[in-house]
Amino acid sequence: MEQSLRREKKNPLLFSAQVALSLSVGLIAAYFFTGRWNVVWVLLLAGTVLWCSDKILVSRERRAVVLSAVFGAAMAAAAVVGRKIQVETKDFLALRSSDFLFLLGLFVLFTVVLAVLLPLLVQWSEKIGVKKTFRFSPRKAGLLAFLVVFVCWLISFLVYYPGSLSIDSFYTLRQAMGITPLTDYHPVVYTLLIRLFVKLGMLVGGPTVGVAVFSLAQMFFCAFTVGYGTAWLCRRRPHPAVPVIAVLWFALSPMFADFSFTLWKDVPFAAAVLLYTLYTWDVVESRGEKLQSFKGAAGYVLVSFLMGIFRHNGYYVLILSTVVLLVCFRKKLRRTLPALLCGALLVPLVLNAFYACGVKKGPFSESLSIPVQQIARTVKLNGTITPEQQESLERLFDVEKLQGYDPFLADPAKNSLNREYLNAHKGEFFRLWFSLLPGNFGEYCRAYLMQTYGYWNWEPKTIPVGGIANAARELGVTKVNWLFQWTGVDLSGFLQQTMDFPSTGTIVWILLAGALLLLYRKNYRTLLAYLPAAGVWLTILVATPLYCSMRYVLALPYVLPFLLFLSLFGESGASSFKEEPSA
Repeated sequence: MEQSLRREKKNPLLFSAQVALSLSVGLIAAYFFTGRWNVVWVLLLAGTVLWCSDKILVSRERRAVVLSAVFGAAMAAAAVVGRKIQVETKDFLALRSSDFLFLLGLFVLFTVVLAVLLPLLVQWSEKIGVKKTFRFSPRKAGLLAFLVVFVCWLISFLVYYPGSLSIDSFYTLRQAMGITPLTDYHPVVYTLLIRLFVKLGMLVGGPTVGVAVFSLAQMFFCAFTVGYGTAWLCRRRPHPAVPVIAVLWFALSPMFADFSFTLWKDVPFAAAVLLYTLYTWDVVESRGEKLQSFKGAAGYVLVSFLMGIFRHNGYYVLILSTVVLLVCFRKKLRRTLPALLCGALLVPLVLNAFYACGVKKGPFSESLSIPVQQIARTVKLNGTITPEQQESLERLFDVEKLQGYDPFLADPAKNSLNREYLNAHKGEFFRLWFSLLPGNFGEYCRAYLMQTYGYWNWEPKTIPVGGIANAARELGVTKVNWLFQWTGVDLSGFLQQTMDFPSTGTIVWILLAGALLLLYRKNYRTLLAYLPAAGVWLTILVATPLYCSMRYVLALPYVLPFLLFLSLFGESGASSFKEEPSA
């Protein structure tokens, strides 16, 4: 009744301004997205803006508008700047005056749509809520989820038997087979696990069987984490559709299947991040009580170790999470400190034990992708360089090789480093990098944005391996399509065609939207559940060797359905979630 009265008293001048703004935004957004003023798109977008702005004026949701404006500004900037980056020509186009018009139009579009969506999502989630009489046994649901996912992935495995191997997999496999010495370039524990399962497989066959045994073991672990996550969901009495959607998210995507049997450290790391995220949220939800029992503390130490050992940036994520948890539990440090410290210290203790046994550390240069790219772009484009800086450049780099700078791949620039000199003069490298910044700030920014392009913009896409690199065949690993040989049905073409998956940037923005929803609901404590995912994303943003690759942030699609569940159905303070005992 109140809303209808407001509509009747609507100011004609205000309504005219709404219509004018909506048409302007519709024209701008339609041209940005389609490259022309398509009448259908213009009317659709203009109508959306008009309807949303009317809803905003009626509801007067100031909090939703403010949060949406901040988020909308970030999305608009990512969209406009992203269009300046040309992957095909490896160029960064200059900003034009029209780009600021696009920025303004997209900002208004994203803001008004989000300002309406946020309250609607909250109303919808409160309407569905949790089921007080949820009848599924968490353990049985988890077991069923594990079986469904594993069987679905097994079909793809039989097509790509004995697994997918890239050139990185080849180098790891060489170490696992003892052909080259162990190094920490790829995590030692992961390499040793490959060695264990490959040797077990080779007892009954050759290298192909050995790789297949490890692939199955990795598939089992990844499917187990999905089953664990499903049981975790069911203990929170969701709507029955929630765990079903979560399972289908993993089971029906050929991308998850292909990654599950790809010999990359990123795969078990992603599964470990999922375990750590869910377990740590249980700890937060219990207000630290879960760490006070031996079983709870041991579980936390185990998931911490898995996340920290399977990928080098995992340890930085662990340290970040540990510091935040220590702050959260500062009044209960006597009871929570032992488990948190053990979780943080176990990884370096194990790694130092490997180093003491002769395992070599990975090259220091592998962590310098971003600064090396910024220096390389400065040299390539004849930036501002003083004679003293030039001398330092010539000591640290093969300057001629820097001319092979690729704005989307750090390897050419890193290969130009004088690694022996760098290892002895790390301080000089960072002084050079910092001293070049003031005179080449613009190129530094462009180098960074191009190198990280796929992790903040939703357009670039990559696909998994789906096969065996030629180098791996040198080790006696051969591909066999067992499904075709047994049934005469060749699904390889179908799987490749359906390998499409939301881009890395799209996954990132969906998770950011989930965090935005928590801010709108004032559910600040549940933001802690996003901490491991945020850590993964941020560490990639400061050290990614490639502009776009799902493997580096595979943890994000793994945790996505579970974090969105918390964003949608977690009540204020998340205190409403009371686990049922496992059946």
